[in-house]
Amino acid sequence: MQLKDEVGIWIEDPQDIKQKFLTDFTNRFKIAQTTPQTFPHLGLPKLITNQDNDMLTAPPTAAEIKTAVFDINPNKTPGPDGFGAGFFQKYWQLVSDEFVHFIKDFFSHGKLLKEINHTFITLIPKNAQLQLTSHFRPISLCSTIYKTIAEILVNRL
Repeated sequence: MQLKDEVGIWIEDPQDIKQKFLTDFTNRFKIAQTTPQTFPHLGLPKLITNQDNDMLTAPPTAAEIKTAVFDINPNKTPGPDGFGAGFFQKYWQLVSDEFVHFIKDFFSHGKLLKEINHTFITLIPKNAQLQLTSHFRPISLCSTIYKTIAEILVNRL
């Protein structure tokens, strides 16, 4: 594989290509170090009521969790743990008690184990002419537990 740098010079060494991807994507996604901004009261209407907030943050029922798991495409790429939604769907009778407990615990305490919150980022080619790092689109491969929490929140909206 070879890749062009920003001035059009071809990079061929695998370590240099790796470093180019790391540098470019780090620069693309890092947060600029600025002082925190505060906004004066802008007179915007409050869109989330206390009732809406309570509904969004309430611990889900076991049925709601099961629905969320089964709403996820079983063929979605698994996250770092290697277990996709299809695994949890197929073996729901075996894993449901612990899975439901974990999801409810998240909604009660608002914390995820860092191992569950890990995400793989992979690069998908945008076109057939792969010459620049910008010709790749990053996608996140999250754990099924993470996807289930997101699905629950989406279903509640």
